[in-house]
Amino acid sequence: MNGGKNRINDGDLLLLERVTPINAGSITGKIMAIEIQDDVGNNQYLLRKVSKLTNGQYQLNAHNPEYTPILANDSMNTFARLKQVLNGSDFV
Repeated sequence: MNGGKNRINDGDLLLLERVTPINAGSITGKIMAIEIQDDVGNNQYLLRKVSKLTNGQYQLNAHNPEYTPILANDSMNTFARLKQVLNGSDFV
């Protein structure tokens, strides 16, 4: 998430709100923390802005233009909503 005006830099702290399918509410337009597994089964974590396409699918968009959008699927676990970024240099 190092693109755009609200950058997340190395050392910044993220305030995340844990969500479940029961309490998540609408996630469209929100930046969500998502757990996925790579090709060898290792967990990876993404922060992506969620958009809903006209066909009903959800698309995960990075603020960094180097990353292409990803279509959400059932293997992904959306577990938290980004609430705030705390500047890491404030804690040094």
